[in-house]
Amino acid sequence: MSPTFAGIVCSRNDGYLADLHVLIVDDNDHMRRLLRGILEGLGIVHIQDLENAVVALNQCRLNIPDIIITDMMMTPIDGLGFARLLRDDPTHPATGVPIMMVTGYAE
Repeated sequence: MSPTFAGIVCSRNDGYLADLHVLIVDDNDHMRRLLRGILEGLGIVHIQDLENAVVALNQCRLNIPDIIITDMMMTPIDGLGFARLLRDDPTHPATGVPIMMVTGYAE
């Protein structure tokens, strides 16, 4: 069975997601590896993962991703703070990149 992404059936051979560049920002190594595994299963090959928002803000200036997946609860800057810093800087080249926020907390 082929994996799906947003309701679209994908296979590793169709190349639909192969050119997508994804940035994962999470201070938890296990979550970064889990998210990477899910994305690779969808056929995404251009994945960068970083452990904090400060480094991610700087890295996004050099390599603009197509989407950012970030943890809501990180230190020293949490995911909401990271998103605010990115969105509030009109000079940042990645200010309009879609951000998906994830969390391991149920509440």
